[in-house]
Amino acid sequence: MAIKTADENRTGSKLRTWLQAARLQFYPMAWIAYTLGAVCAEHLYNGFHIKPYLAGYLCLFLLELLTVLLNDYFDYETDKLNKNGSLYSGGSRAIVAGHLSFSEMRVGIVSIFLLLLLSISLLIHVSPNLPALGIVTLMLVGILLGAGYTVPPLKFCYRGFGELVVGLTHSPYVLIAGFFLQTGNINSPVPWLLSVPLFFAILAAILLAALPDYDADMAVRKKTFAVIFGPRKATLAAMICVLMAALSAGAVLLFKILPSAGVALMIVCIPHALILLKAMVKVRRQHLFGCRIDRVIQMALSYIIWFGFIPLLVLFMNLNV
Repeated sequence: MAIKTADENRTGSKLRTWLQAARLQFYPMAWIAYTLGAVCAEHLYNGFHIKPYLAGYLCLFLLELLTVLLNDYFDYETDKLNKNGSLYSGGSRAIVAGHLSFSEMRVGIVSIFLLLLLSISLLIHVSPNLPALGIVTLMLVGILLGAGYTVPPLKFCYRGFGELVVGLTHSPYVLIAGFFLQTGNINSPVPWLLSVPLFFAILAAILLAALPDYDADMAVRKKTFAVIFGPRKATLAAMICVLMAALSAGAVLLFKILPSAGVALMIVCIPHALILLKAMVKVRRQHLFGCRIDRVIQMALSYIIWFGFIPLLVLFMNLNV
């Protein structure tokens, strides 16, 4: 039986640390929304281009990874004070725990940024029918919103815009990206309408995820919704967003976009919303702020998936008919 050397153990440990820093648990939601946009384009225009789809997702994956690493680097002060860090909030804690140094994180950030530039070049190369300027603009918007979340001078999450930026980047942005990279346009109202329930569901989850970080964010004057308006109002806002996600899902019925998807969403989302709202009422009544609420955040994150997965499943079924 082979015995691992000290170097092999260190390499394996460092790899696990980088995987921890990447926070891969959040990526499937963006992938589902991106794929929904691409399949929506095929549904409307009867064509699917695999190379732009794959190269486009590579760009978005690297963009999300870059954003996560930048957040860890520039959110160090609040993460250091945060006693409630978990899988869902408080950053990856790779720097805080001493598993990665600031210099190592800088090398990782620069490396991912260079890979992102190469991936954008690849995307332009495999998408001859798309305007290069449109692709570059799409990616620049993503970099601006992603990096600007914590990076100076924008620092959206320190100026009261953090939750809004997360909601926009993880719903309309990625969904429209999937649609644009198949069609070269963003004029159809269908992908925009499909992104609305996703936006509200994501906003609810990000509002909740900031509650365990409340004390640390308050200490460093990070202006999350909870810090600006108080955790009780932030919880109430999250509850309203849960309701808005379910109600806006009815738009796919009202506008006759995907009637069967609308029915399925109502059947699945309403019970989930009621259970989630009950848990959120408990958080608000018992003042569970500045402490871990992992189960409630898990429920909020799983609530998001329905608004991408069900329309995507319905579109696939229609395409195969």
